[in-house]
Amino acid sequence: MSVPQPGDLIRAARLDIGWSTAALATAAGLTPGALRALEQGGAVPSAALLRHVLAAARTRPSIPLAFHVTLAGSRTPSRN
Repeated sequence: MSVPQPGDLIRAARLDIGWSTAALATAAGLTPGALRALEQGGAVPSAALLRHVLAAARTRPSIPLAFHVTLAGSRTPSRN
């Protein structure tokens, strides 16, 4: 299973709350261009910056978990 890229998490969090790139960039104290670079993988955020941007996007735990479910093929546990 591959690990989601930081830009994928940022984009998913932004889309989850329905914000534009400019709105999240403003909330995170970044320029829209800097946020676009993070989302597109042109820049790799530090762990602190990733946490900051995801907090500005009001990330819910379901965002990163959704990536893991998708990557795992939406498997459901078997019941015995």
